[in-house]
Amino acid sequence: MRDLYATDGVRGYFRGLSAPVVGAMAENAIVFAVYSKACRVLERHMTSDERQHADRTGFSPYRHVAMGGVTSGVAVAFWLTPVEFVKVRLQAKHMRHMYNGPIDCIVKSAKSEGIASFFKGHAGTLLRESIGGGVYFAAYDLTCRAFTSSPFLRRLSVDNSGKNEKMNNNNDNNNNDNNNNNDDHALHKDKLHPLATMAAGAAAGTAYWTAIFPFDTLKSQMQANNDSAQRESYAQASRRILRAGGIRAFYPGLTITALRAAPSNAVIFLVYEQLRALMG
Repeated sequence: MRDLYATDGVRGYFRGLSAPVVGAMAENAIVFAVYSKACRVLERHMTSDERQHADRTGFSPYRHVAMGGVTSGVAVAFWLTPVEFVKVRLQAKHMRHMYNGPIDCIVKSAKSEGIASFFKGHAGTLLRESIGGGVYFAAYDLTCRAFTSSPFLRRLSVDNSGKNEKMNNNNDNNNNDNNNNNDDHALHKDKLHPLATMAAGAAAGTAYWTAIFPFDTLKSQMQANNDSAQRESYAQASRRILRAGGIRAFYPGLTITALRAAPSNAVIFLVYEQLRALMG
């Protein structure tokens, strides 16, 4: 970071920003649209008990969540590979002065290396996103379940009118029996407080990046190599990175990435749940 600042100043940290901004917009649209569609398709194969549980709690079976997440990852990989190819080229220290922006990078790369070069590292992205998608939605689902089933965390849940689950003192005596019965059952997912939804989203984002960071490091280094005569296989690149810095070399910048992912995914899931509720 110090070298980047010394060379390009603050602007260096934002070099190539337009490509990932556009990519992020499309990425989230693809991820959540495909995940929602996959879950709806999988709902047709629920058992009667699973359907009753889903209606009562708002949660799909674990395998449906994981399969939906993996499917969304596979789909979005076909968008992310070329977008990240441009981003990596614009940010790589030994290449960033070769291009005058994303369009220039696209044109020059296509002329010198062909259209296929934009899918360099696609197998790594596909593996990364399929694993990451499963982890992403599973982490969100598990965290939401914890909020709805834990007696302590249920204090962050809300009823259908948007009021806090905790009754005011004037109504406590009239509702004690009902509250005791409800303690034995998890609350419906739709009753989660927005802060609980955001906490689950933050957990999902952190889990995603922790799981896929080695794949991302490997893919980025392969995409930064523009020497067709010295292209490496995944195994060769992995051995090179391992020799250079050990296991830690696969996790450069994980802390700052996780700190960035937590608030951004908190907002993403909050918006997703609010839109899902509005659209039925």
